[in-house]
This record gives sequence, C-alpha cells and structure tokens, in this order.
Amino acid sequence: MIFAFVVAIVAIVMFAQVLIAIFGKKKAAPGSPEADERVRELTQENEQLTQQLTAVHDRLETLERIVTDKPSRLEAEIDALKTLSDQREKQD
Repeated sequence: MIFAFVVAIVAIVMFAQVLIAIFGKKKAAPGSPEADERVRELTQENEQLTQQLTAVHDRLETLERIVTDKPSRLEAEIDALKTLSDQREKQD
C-alpha cells in the first residue's frame, strides 16, 4: 500500500517536471526586445569575464616569474651563507 503511494508521488513529480520542461520557459524570438536585452546582458557578462581572465593571466605570469626567479636567487643566497660559514670556521 505504501509502495503504491510512493510510486504515485514519484510519477506525479516526474509528470510535473516534464510539463515544466515543455511549457515552463519560453524562448524570446530573435529581434524581440527580450532577446536584445539578453544579448546585451550576455555581452556585458562576456566583457567582465574577459577582464577577469586577463587579470588572472597577468597574475599567473607574475607567479611563473617568481617561481622561475627564485631558484637562482635562492642558490645565490645559499652560496653566500656557505661562504660566510666557511669564513667563520676559518676564523675559529
């Protein structure tokens, strides 16, 4: 008995979702004011996303430069510390 109610509820929900998918959202006709407004919104969003992508690309280039510059600088600092350590050992 309970199984029949569960099946009935699932069937009703699925049927309702099919109706919503078919009739729920109407597309704006090309050239209509709604379509033109949607194109403007999407164009603006595209510009914003392009700006964000450019900013992220710039930051990535900076990070790549830092990562590639660090080993040579780090190596120079280690060599300087080794030289300093060697000099201290010679003084002792």
